[in-house]
Amino acid sequence: MSSPSDYQALYLEAQKTHQQGDNQAAIAQYARLVSRLLRRKPDALERRAELRALLDSAAPELVELLRWEKRYDQAIELQERLVALYPERALALRLHAANLKLEGGQREEGLHELREIAEADPQNIWGWIALGSGYLWLEQYEQAEEFLRRAAVLETADNEDRASAWKALFELYDVQQRVQEAIDAWEQACRLDPGLRSTLPELCAMLIYQGHYPAAAEYTQQVDSRPRQLFCTGLLHSAYMRVTEAGRAWTEMMEYGPGRDQGGYDEYAEASIRILLPARGLELIEPLIQRGEVNYRRLLIAGLAYAQQRIINRATGTLDVALRMADLQRPRRTRSGGGRRIFDERARILYGQIRLDPDVRRKLDRYFIPFKG
Repeated sequence: MSSPSDYQALYLEAQKTHQQGDNQAAIAQYARLVSRLLRRKPDALERRAELRALLDSAAPELVELLRWEKRYDQAIELQERLVALYPERALALRLHAANLKLEGGQREEGLHELREIAEADPQNIWGWIALGSGYLWLEQYEQAEEFLRRAAVLETADNEDRASAWKALFELYDVQQRVQEAIDAWEQACRLDPGLRSTLPELCAMLIYQGHYPAAAEYTQQVDSRPRQLFCTGLLHSAYMRVTEAGRAWTEMMEYGPGRDQGGYDEYAEASIRILLPARGLELIEPLIQRGEVNYRRLLIAGLAYAQQRIINRATGTLDVALRMADLQRPRRTRSGGGRRIFDERARILYGQIRLDPDVRRKLDRYFIPFKG
């Protein structure tokens, strides 16, 4: 029988392999560890807190790695074993299992389970949010709106939870170009959770990309972070084709430098590639990425910054990860592009607006330009 130190060594080895980018080998190592732990009797795990803690960490990490590699059957099988093992967390685990089925192609079964969970406890807002988000990912927007609105007006729910539902509705209306309803949803979310006002630049960007420039200008003046306000100002000038003014706003933003404003890292990095200063943006966001503080937009910007520096392998590797992350967003930040997924319209606009060497652009078009075969 393996000792706790043997299990710990296996876990650390799997984590290291994953950090080095060898997902298949990491999956094999995680699977060996989790299999050994699951073979132990439940009461033995309860008596050995250190082993239970290892399983608590390793099993979800393995599920997410399997999900990332699209090995959904294995991810679902393990997730369903965890549902039985952790009855006190059954709801959250069942929701995740149902979402894995959605993503893995078992759409009807996944939706059935999400609806079953929501209807079993109609006062639990997260059941309705999960169901609405499932439809949102499937791009079935009418059903998504029905269930997200049901969550948003659930009076027995906490204000912050209802705010999450309104924020999801904002994302839905943005995708559908229902601009006034998106504004109203964002305002409702902020009324319930004032902390969400930090997402004001998202609203400004939406208004700019949708062509509602006067409203965008009005909201831009309300952004309380000067660097983020300058970013939105630059976007607005760019939309009006005022190239010099846009560059001036983004250049002023650069003068604040990394770290002087604790928000707006991604806006700062995006501004840097718009004025051909990719190293400035990477100086800020590379340490965050290395610490695992990632989102699809940050990786998209990093990939384009590497492309401007002609570091092609790093650019394509980063964009591969960004595209996968974008496809898992709710709503998806990708679209069908002739037999493959490509980035959504907003990312494609950014790609079209920044300067890249022509030979580099040809190597990146597959992430942004629909394939015509």
